[in-house]
Amino acid sequence: MVIFSFLGYLAVERNEEITKILKHDPWYLAFTVYPGVISYMDWGFLWSALFFAMLVLSAIDAEFAWLEMIASSLMNSFGRKEKRLENRLLAAMCIIFFICGIPLCTRVGVFSIIDIGK
Repeated sequence: MVIFSFLGYLAVERNEEITKILKHDPWYLAFTVYPGVISYMDWGFLWSALFFAMLVLSAIDAEFAWLEMIASSLMNSFGRKEKRLENRLLAAMCIIFFICGIPLCTRVGVFSIIDIGK
């Protein structure tokens, strides 16, 4: 309820219709509206730090789920149940995903992957 009332306040502040504000990308609420609401609260810096820490930790948690899903499907397809092999596979996957993610953190981003053939 607070978020939508703040969206109304934001529409009045910007002199725009609320439908125009709601047509932004899905990340608009998480990175614009929520911090705007939190900035009006007491101890806003603490609440915003906790909010963004929650976003980071939930992203890391989702990554663990993806890694476990891929590793267990690979282990089941090869019929192996050794824990040591699974740990090595998880470590190798983390290293590979880390190396593959480095270009996405630069200014070039996804375009370096798309323009490889040109």
